[in-house]
Amino acid sequence: MRRALAAAALFFAFSLVAQTPQQLYQTAKAAYDKKDYPAYLAAMQTLVRLRPQHPLIRQNYAGALALNGRAEESVAEIRKLIAMSVATDLSDHDFDALRSRDDFRDVERINAQVKRDPVSHASIRFRLPNDLLTESIAFDPRTKSFFVSANHPRKIIRIDTRGRVSDFVKPMDNFWGANGLAVDAKRRLLWASSRAFIRGGEIDKTHEHDTAVWAFDLDTGAVVKRLIPPPGADALDDLTLAPDGTLYVSDSQGAVLTLPPGGNELQLFVPRGKIRSSQGETVHGKYLYVADYGGGVAVIDRETRDVTHMPLPDNFPAFGIDGLAYANGWLFGVQNGVEPNRVIKLHLAPGGLSADRWEIVEMNHPLMDEPTIGTIAGDEYVFLAASQGNKFDEKKLDQLHESIVMRVKL
Repeated sequence: MRRALAAAALFFAFSLVAQTPQQLYQTAKAAYDKKDYPAYLAAMQTLVRLRPQHPLIRQNYAGALALNGRAEESVAEIRKLIAMSVATDLSDHDFDALRSRDDFRDVERINAQVKRDPVSHASIRFRLPNDLLTESIAFDPRTKSFFVSANHPRKIIRIDTRGRVSDFVKPMDNFWGANGLAVDAKRRLLWASSRAFIRGGEIDKTHEHDTAVWAFDLDTGAVVKRLIPPPGADALDDLTLAPDGTLYVSDSQGAVLTLPPGGNELQLFVPRGKIRSSQGETVHGKYLYVADYGGGVAVIDRETRDVTHMPLPDNFPAFGIDGLAYANGWLFGVQNGVEPNRVIKLHLAPGGLSADRWEIVEMNHPLMDEPTIGTIAGDEYVFLAASQGNKFDEKKLDQLHESIVMRVKL
């Protein structure tokens, strides 16, 4: 009988290994819903081996250990999350059996510090009106002006050298919630992505999947061109520009598009399936770095189009990176998919294919409220610290406050 049980366990383990992370998650969820906690733990154990730096997976693994009476191991997993500066929801009932333990009370105390204690190297650059759900920011080195896109209302604003705010692109037909921005200072163009997005207001069902890339005259705001993506990319998001004027556009479902200088047709650069969720992008040398919201940073060789995922320091939570920008050997990223939200920087190792260390730039600032995108402006990294998109999602538009833009010296 023991041999039979061992064989069954071995078969189950091999069957779990054969599953994709998504399938493993569904297996784990089904076991959890049935209160089959040993099967839940087995699935989570396999999943955490595949994605050891995914903070949500590691949190669920800690809960699975607790549900199976493995208290010390559960507390050890929580400590690993704390080492990533990730705050865990320890009010979850999965941890109820641990509440009387001294070691659990200790991690509760440290976990509360992670949620609360500020890490601050940035300062406020300027403040924006309190009626905006902002998304992206770009900088024009010639005029020293900043441009900020808004999902709500659907427009792009300009901030001049005196901090004066004006509408640069006003709401208009077919210009839905404004997402990514990129400045082509040489050709005097402001590139913007747009898609029909409920945050921008009510959407007619016939426009539900409308998405486009727009080019505006950088000095007047006049429309220069509007480009429709090819099939297989209907969730256009962030933009970046290579030094030669090549435009790269992320599709949040995983694809990446490109447009050559002077081109009029968006081309598929990387199809869906190689990156989980393409977000912010930045170019350095031969590589295009793409924030993969579901798994760290993807690196695309711009010549061969080969895609790899960057090895990251063991204590870095490889999840939830939105914006990305390069300067002086560092990738600056806005990480709004983990708690607490933070701005980080990753130091590139020689060769540019991995990161050998990381630092938190800003975390737990009292006015930080769902940060999104940043840009390099001279000798500063400037980022949107309070997009407030969560206010729309939680139906709290009446609680909008002034949106702050912060900066840190490079």
